[in-house]
Amino acid sequence: MKTGIIMAIPLVLLLLLSGTSSAQNFEGIFKIHVTMPNVDKTSILSVRESKSVMEVKMDSAEVIRVIKDNEAGTTIILHQKNDLKYGYKIYDIPDPTFQEAGTKDETAEVKTEITDEAKMIHGVSCRKYLFTSSFVKAEAWISSEPGFSLSKYYPEFLGNELNPHIYYIRKAADKTGFVMNFSEKLLDGNVQSIVDVDMVQKEISPDVFKPTADYLVLDDTSMKELFKGTLRDAVKKKQWDEFMQLFGTK
Repeated sequence: MKTGIIMAIPLVLLLLLSGTSSAQNFEGIFKIHVTMPNVDKTSILSVRESKSVMEVKMDSAEVIRVIKDNEAGTTIILHQKNDLKYGYKIYDIPDPTFQEAGTKDETAEVKTEITDEAKMIHGVSCRKYLFTSSFVKAEAWISSEPGFSLSKYYPEFLGNELNPHIYYIRKAADKTGFVMNFSEKLLDGNVQSIVDVDMVQKEISPDVFKPTADYLVLDDTSMKELFKGTLRDAVKKKQWDEFMQLFGTK
């Protein structure tokens, strides 16, 4: 950030900042449960036209919501902890999802096996696939019914540049159909992740994509103005200290 604030949000939530596709044709809710070492979280992703909002409850006292408007090019991070409710608005945030270097298609090195196993998951017909690379082994239940991929609305599924091997095997699964359930582990057995997805097509109110009035939402400009006022205004000093508790380190 231009302001120099260090975001006090875990890596799994930083991935929520990546953008969803602007060519959207689904309106409804995705419930995404992610299990990995030291992480067991359920995210609720609501989608309508070019807007989406992801909500993650860290615990009973802390909730983070990320509102994205692809048409406007904005991302608003709402962070609530106990009685503190503040937001930070970002313009044209870069997409942190992994970008392939060069022209080599690493997914070609992923071996795909289609099994005869089939079952219903959350009311959707799925088939079991196996994916293997030199570094990762994965099992996925994939459906052709939705007609789009999971990454279209949830690009965080693909991972990021911190582990390109995870990215390539997940991309191979994502290209096959809509991933309803996905589990993976490195061949050395050190890392295992499980992603389970449920989706419900329904009408979403436009109000879902707006911060409620009880949040103080700042951008770079208003944050600098707030900081300037801290030396002469006790209320602004209190707001600044609270904002920094949620979004930065001193």
